[in-house]
Amino acid sequence: MPVNFQCPGAGVAEDDVNALWNSVRRILNIGDDTVNVRCVSEDEIAGLNKQYRGKDKPTNVLTFSYGEGEHDVAISRDVVRRESVDAAIDEKDYLAWVLVHAFLHTAGLDHEKSAEEAERTALLEEKILLENGYNYWRAKDV
Repeated sequence: MPVNFQCPGAGVAEDDVNALWNSVRRILNIGDDTVNVRCVSEDEIAGLNKQYRGKDKPTNVLTFSYGEGEHDVAISRDVVRRESVDAAIDEKDYLAWVLVHAFLHTAGLDHEKSAEEAERTALLEEKILLENGYNYWRAKDV
C-alpha cells in the first residue's frame, strides 16, 4: 500500500517517499501496512512529544503504530530544516533519513532500546538511503 504523504512542498516527491517505504518493507518483510505521513508545526509536534513521550520539546519526527498494520508519522519541517542546517546536510537527504527512521520505527525497531538495536537501525538507514540515491551520514541522535 502506498504511503499517504501529506507534506506539500516538502522537497521529497511522493514517489520517492513510496520508494523508501517499499525498501523498508522489502528488507524487513513487512506486509501491506498503511502509513500516513503528515507535516505539522513545531508547536504541534512539541505538544505531541510532551503528551506521548513526556518530553517537553519539539522533535523532528514521531511515529505512532496502532497494530493491524496502521501507522501515523508526524514530521516537523521546521525542526528538520533547522537540524539539517546545523548538521550541514542537504535538507532533502535529511528529510529522507527522517522518513526512513520513522518507517523503521513502524517495523518495531527502537534505537533507544539498546546499543545493538541502535546499530541495526543505523545500518538499515544507511542501506535504504544509499540504495535510493540519498547521501548518508551517521546520525548522532534523534
